[in-house]
Amino acid sequence: MENGMATRSVRAYLHNETGIPLYKLSDECPHGEWSRRAPDRVEPYSTAMMRAASEFLGGVESRATYQFGNDASQTLYIHWNNPISGSNSYHTNTTPGTYAFWSAPTSGSDPV
Repeated sequence: MENGMATRSVRAYLHNETGIPLYKLSDECPHGEWSRRAPDRVEPYSTAMMRAASEFLGGVESRATYQFGNDASQTLYIHWNNPISGSNSYHTNTTPGTYAFWSAPTSGSDPV
């Protein structure tokens, strides 16, 4: 994807505003491919970046799930979809007592 042939991509920044590390449980890129895979660990009070890009003339969809510290019952799920046509969509889901949100444009390629 580094040759500029991608038609769609998404750069996601995960801000860990907690005092505990986040550990990746899973990541998938069912449409497109990772050009910078979701990191295995996101340190407390730090930011991690991941990026997925489409194959030639395709959209991109990716997701990742993280665990808060050593507690498997405390999770964070992030998902994005940047189709070749239609609106971009983003989803977050997290454990009660924590807060997750996204902020990105609903159209265009390579949103942040």
